[in-house]
Amino acid sequence: MLSSNRKASLAYKIVLAALCLAGLVMNSGLITRTFTPAMFLYYTLLSNLFCFVFYIAAIIATARAISSGGGAGPVRFAPHFKGGVVLAMLLTTLIYFLIMADSPFAGSSILSITANVLVHLAVPVLVLLDWLLFDKKGRFSAGDPLVWTALPFAYYLLVLLFAEPLFFPNFHYYSGQRYPYRFLNPDLIGWASVLVNICLITAACVAAGYVLFGLDKAFAAHAKKKAQNASEAPEPSKAPSVPLAPAAPAAPLASATPAAAPQPAPLVLPAQPVQVIKPAGPAAGPPPQTAAPAPQAPPLSAPAARPAPPPVQPMPPLRPAASVQTASPPQAAPAPAAAAPPAPTQTQTSAGAGPSPAPGSKA
Repeated sequence: MLSSNRKASLAYKIVLAALCLAGLVMNSGLITRTFTPAMFLYYTLLSNLFCFVFYIAAIIATARAISSGGGAGPVRFAPHFKGGVVLAMLLTTLIYFLIMADSPFAGSSILSITANVLVHLAVPVLVLLDWLLFDKKGRFSAGDPLVWTALPFAYYLLVLLFAEPLFFPNFHYYSGQRYPYRFLNPDLIGWASVLVNICLITAACVAAGYVLFGLDKAFAAHAKKKAQNASEAPEPSKAPSVPLAPAAPAAPLASATPAAAPQPAPLVLPAQPVQVIKPAGPAAGPPPQTAAPAPQAPPLSAPAARPAPPPVQPMPPLRPAASVQTASPPQAAPAPAAAAPPAPTQTQTSAGAGPSPAPGSKA
């Protein structure tokens, strides 16, 4: 079985049954209005009629299988009987091409050629392909080919029955003979030749049946081996897993970047006030001078154990405006008896060592 799609099998069987019916209608004389009941006593039309009835039943069984079990899976419908249908159709093709037809596809019209192709070639090949594609293999038994040979024998008994004048005195085929085929007509070739032909056809039927049986077993063995190989191959998702030992707790990872050291606050020296002493007299000293800015303290370096962080630019300290304070003149001491004129007072400016601010002045 190459396909387990029931829907595809159903569609295939419908097409096959339609072609089989078309071949029956074309060869029976219904279209040309030459129909006679004797037409269905030819083996070709009987085998195709047998095939058509079987496939109508197979279509019904397949449709029921789809409605009940879905579209996947084989259709289990009369496998032993199906082998007989396949063999009967193959026998139709073999007899037509090997015994009867000197020019297999010769005909007086397109209709007759098409009718011959349908019933002798197209439908038998499609029946064989249907068995190869959609039937589960390995279901034939060794005695089935012998049972299938009952079909040719049953047909020959039917031919003898209708050829007997005692039962059907006025019966004849369209050729005017009482037998359908020359190789079965004792009036033309004698009974000895007829018996030889029957034995040859029986042997060919048995041989074809066992060829079919051998193909059935070969395909079944191949499918079984393929299924075993697929089951033995471990699937990646279902492979047994080996238990692993519990992993030791991982040590905390050191930070990739060292922690930044705390930045020391910049040291700011208090600014020294500038004191300006005005002279007591009218003389004025030089203009007051402002104090020089205090030196900036360098930033503290990081501890030696850690890498030095990137230098941080300290903010420049706010420099308070220099306040100029005017000291009040000191009280003059009592003059001596011989008082000399007072000496001029000099204005002293100091950055850190000058006279202390006068009492009451603001720092």
